[in-house]
Amino acid sequence: MKRIVAILLMLAMLVAVSCASGKVAAPKKQDMFMGGSSAASGMHMATIALAHLWNKYVPEVNITPVEAKGSVEQSFSLEDGRFQLAGYPSISLSVVKEMYKIKPFDERPVYNGWRALFKITSASNWYTFVNADSDIYSYSDLEGKKFSHGLRGSGTAATHEIALDIIGVKPEYWWGSVAEGAAALKEGRIDAWYRTGSGKQLDATALEVSFAIPIRIISLTPEEEAKFLAVRGTELPTTTVRTIPAGAIIAMPDAGELKVFGPAGSQGSSTVKGVISQEIGYKLVKALAENYSDLWVVHRGAEELAKEFGGDPIKGTIALVLDEHEAFNPKFQEFYPGYSIYPFHPGAVQYFKEMGYDVPEVLIPPEYEE
Repeated sequence: MKRIVAILLMLAMLVAVSCASGKVAAPKKQDMFMGGSSAASGMHMATIALAHLWNKYVPEVNITPVEAKGSVEQSFSLEDGRFQLAGYPSISLSVVKEMYKIKPFDERPVYNGWRALFKITSASNWYTFVNADSDIYSYSDLEGKKFSHGLRGSGTAATHEIALDIIGVKPEYWWGSVAEGAAALKEGRIDAWYRTGSGKQLDATALEVSFAIPIRIISLTPEEEAKFLAVRGTELPTTTVRTIPAGAIIAMPDAGELKVFGPAGSQGSSTVKGVISQEIGYKLVKALAENYSDLWVVHRGAEELAKEFGGDPIKGTIALVLDEHEAFNPKFQEFYPGYSIYPFHPGAVQYFKEMGYDVPEVLIPPEYEE
């Protein structure tokens, strides 16, 4: 009997050891925070969708999207390490100048160690909405009117102030979040409200406003456009005038052709600051490229980017980042000598090359390994 018990105990121990040795430890995830935008912004929804996509397809990471109040806060948070990723940081001279006002660059280098991963939106359009029952049709009509152009620290708010100053318009600026501005327009407490489009389309908050009141997007007149373009090269080289064809906005099919402000390049790339290896960067870019249409449900800008480049978001990403680099760098280096806009992450370069794409040398970082 004792022998049987001993044998059974030995068998039990062998089974236990066998099971233990057969266990595979779950891979340790790399936790990261990714900065987005104001919670009511369509671009923040795109950031949430991007984080979900990466968490789903790249088991090595755990990415948490975090609200940011504007491009300047998002950029500083990436610089300081509070964010490890940024969904779509705005790349513009006005953002850089706003950052410099807060802290000079000799104390805090800008874009230091930043690396681009992928474009998640096509060229953005900056829409200014008014109540359709008002008599405001152009930017000049904003003279003396209450205009919600964003939060303090927002790059687009700073850009609007410079752009309207160029064309000689002085609204009464009303500071507030996306949601606060939307509520104020619906309640008639302000006259105009700015929102970035989701590509050419309206974002969710603008759509919600359109359900509450009749809205109109104001347009630059030929005179306003000419006045702005005559000096934008020296004052706002990273901002231009965009043309929205008549009927292009699905939610506003009766809208005629519009002339609106927008970035000279596209909205910034999804960006990381030196915290992930080439291998993880490769997996993030691969997952996004292979599942790009997952973003279309909440962000039409991603769909427009793909269609603009024949259904090829990789081609679009490389072309738009290069355009951004060429448009932004000369003026940036005048303001901040010795620094330049950041290149791709080495993992992105690896994936693009593996898929047969040529990556311009200027966009390849020094740490990239073949």
